[in-house]
Amino acid sequence: MRKFTLTAGILLFLFLFVSCERTDYYDEITEVYREAERLSTSGAVVDGNMWSARSKEPLTWREASEYCHDLRELEHNDWRLPTIDELRTLIKDCSATETGGSCGFTDECIKNEEDPVNNCFEPQSCTCEWRYSYQDDSSYSKLDDWDALWSSIPNNCKNNEDAWYVNFSDGGIYKPNTSYNAACEYYYTPVNYVRCVR
Repeated sequence: MRKFTLTAGILLFLFLFVSCERTDYYDEITEVYREAERLSTSGAVVDGNMWSARSKEPLTWREASEYCHDLRELEHNDWRLPTIDELRTLIKDCSATETGGSCGFTDECIKNEEDPVNNCFEPQSCTCEWRYSYQDDSSYSKLDDWDALWSSIPNNCKNNEDAWYVNFSDGGIYKPNTSYNAACEYYYTPVNYVRCVR
């Protein structure tokens, strides 16, 4: 009887510890949810432009350009990087940077950036206050992006590795700087997400 009780006790002990181990599917479920959320705006049409899903991860500007060139989505293969004017059509609730707003960042204006006569934008007026609260957790994007998205308008830097972008956390339009870190002897190349347009 003692042998049976001891054996039963050991089996019960093993059963409790082994049976409590369950496969953790949290990461897989989260990944499926994020991918469904990312793809939910694929094919959205805003002001006559069709937008792709946002890239899965941030890319350098050069990678973003190649990404759009190679993209096959919704049976289309004619995707490209959007212009600043096209990205501005995605901005909401930021009167300065929405299409037609007071911010002078336009495709035409940026092309004339080096010409002081036609330098028609004021960077300090081209953002909204960064907004995040438990009551209002929406972004400044019609497609619910919180991220910065690359444009096709290159920055005037010598290595041509970056471009103007719109940051939907504050509705701002920015020009990054590819910077050189002398201490570590490397160039920092900025990365952003991309939505391609057609």
